[in-house]
Amino acid sequence: MSGEDQITNGRTCGEDAAAYALGALEPAELEAFRRHLRDCPACQKEVAAFEQITGALPDASIRYEVPKDLRRRVMQEVRATPKAQPASRPAPARSWRPVIA
Repeated sequence: MSGEDQITNGRTCGEDAAAYALGALEPAELEAFRRHLRDCPACQKEVAAFEQITGALPDASIRYEVPKDLRRRVMQEVRATPKAQPASRPAPARSWRPVIA
């Protein structure tokens, strides 16, 4: 792949095709890949192949009935879980200086 195949953030052509088909790209990545996809037949073909697979996944598994109170219980747990605090910045490293007497 040439430098022309770069999309954003050092990614190369086709690298985000699977994540795109799964709906797993961050908003900025999604927009960049969509712009790239308009003009790239190779990525269009790759995305189409992935979409055939992802489209078949729900039919390939056994479906189970979910207990009616599951959502309520899960949301109770989510609300009860403390939110993570942002990581504090480490103290700046102090430069070492010899003590001259």
